[in-house]
Amino acid sequence: MAYHKDASILGMIARHAAPSTIIEYATTPPGDDAYQRRLRLWVADCAARALPLLAQHQQDHTEAAAAITAARFYANGFIRLASIAAYDDELYARLYQDAKRTGYSVASEVRLAAALSARANIWLSAAAATQHARNAILNAMRGDAQNHRDAAGESHDESQWQAMRLGSWLAEVEPAEWPIASKAA
Repeated sequence: MAYHKDASILGMIARHAAPSTIIEYATTPPGDDAYQRRLRLWVADCAARALPLLAQHQQDHTEAAAAITAARFYANGFIRLASIAAYDDELYARLYQDAKRTGYSVASEVRLAAALSARANIWLSAAAATQHARNAILNAMRGDAQNHRDAAGESHDESQWQAMRLGSWLAEVEPAEWPIASKAA
């Protein structure tokens, strides 16, 4: 199967990450298993960071947390590809329809980010997953911010956090996984 690196992720890290992260992302072969593992764990962290927004919007986080956990278990070799496939097409299709129906609400964006973290082909879903996580945070800020300029600043901050977190995952020493929290701290 042919893989490609997503230009939107490269653009995000080019704006916000250290040069070493840009070089590592741009030069690692897409078929590198260790790199795919770290990419999946980064995507799971981005989704986990947005997960508390479900509780803030009185939404159940169980399914999204389970998808993030499955992504991490798969990345770390605790479950097989067949197990993660349960989170692939059926869950994503259902959550995508829910997102369209709700006008891409904060809750639906978080759920999509979580579901995409657990898709079998992380190369094709990484950019979309991290974008849904950023959208959820931006939409939540728009709801809470006094003006949209505040929310735009928060979106920039989230892009910066995501780029820095990718840099952490690509570093020699891996970071601890972002915790799965049921509510905001």
